[in-house]
Amino acid sequence: MNIGDKVRMLYGKEEGVITAIKGDIIEVAIEDGFSIPVMKREIVIISPEEAKIFGTKNQANQTNQTNQKETSESIKSALTNANFAQKGIFLAFLPINDQKLVLYLINNTDWDLPFVVAKERNQNTTGLASGALKARNTIIIDEPTLKDFEQWDVYIFQMMYFKQGYFNLKTPINKKVRFRASNFFKSLQIAPILSKEAYTFQLDKDEKLTELILTETQNIAPNTPEVANKISDKEDKSTENITTKPLDITEIIEKMFEKNNFQTIINEAVTDFSVPKYEIDLHIEILTSDYDLMRKDEILAYQLDVFEKKLENALAAGMSEIIFIHGIGNGILKSEIHKRASKHPNIAFYEEAQKSKFGYGATFIKFK
Repeated sequence: MNIGDKVRMLYGKEEGVITAIKGDIIEVAIEDGFSIPVMKREIVIISPEEAKIFGTKNQANQTNQTNQKETSESIKSALTNANFAQKGIFLAFLPINDQKLVLYLINNTDWDLPFVVAKERNQNTTGLASGALKARNTIIIDEPTLKDFEQWDVYIFQMMYFKQGYFNLKTPINKKVRFRASNFFKSLQIAPILSKEAYTFQLDKDEKLTELILTETQNIAPNTPEVANKISDKEDKSTENITTKPLDITEIIEKMFEKNNFQTIINEAVTDFSVPKYEIDLHIEILTSDYDLMRKDEILAYQLDVFEKKLENALAAGMSEIIFIHGIGNGILKSEIHKRASKHPNIAFYEEAQKSKFGYGATFIKFK
């Protein structure tokens, strides 16, 4: 059983839709408009083929009621019908063999989902699939391999909700996802609709997907007070609405030819640095809050870029020495720093920095 499945009580006449699963306790939204907790053994899934076999008496009754009452009250009732499955959008990585996977996008809701799926690497985006995924349907969007798991790109999912007739506009899904190996391989379960074992994740959960992903971003729909929510594995952080002034080409051209403008630009460029601290911590979690989205090679490149900028800023500020804290780790960052320091024309020497304080996790650099 999965969220979004339609079920019937074994010891009663009630029918509804699964809204939450908590072990053996299933929460079911019934026609009266509220949820009730029931034991898993006391409900049964309603087959989609049932209506075709036994007719559509309930649908006919609903149609008659709608035709009799076309008021705002009847429309509101139709919108809040508990039998309409609001949630149940999943990703399922179905194993084909010991290396190859097939990634399915699963729509186990009663919504139609116009969607776009893409990959992102180094801020470059590659489209994978787009279209409209019908209710209770699936589509294959990628075929990744397990051997390349650590190099998987960030997946981007953008979806909207649609149904014929009146409905309340829902906030679109807009998420970036990268999977953790430590949790990915614990997610093997029977995937909805596919009815096969797959590494399965729900995209439209209410709670944060902290156990499934490294970083996830969700954009709020336009024309709402909220602008964006950035969800990390520690906490929610709301960002402020940032307004940028449109470029005025005429103004730019005029300023280019103002007297002494070129010298002003040069002076600003020369003085555009800050005096660095005496001790620079290069641990990636100190440098950026977005490190969870970065691959190992991207992290190293980012750390070395910060090292070189701080080094040059220290020289420009007239500092005589500086310490870089790089940690021990696998030694790659330390090795790269020593290699670059040994070739720098303005460095007199470098050595381990205060072993009593840093151990072997920092490098002291003396300038000429």
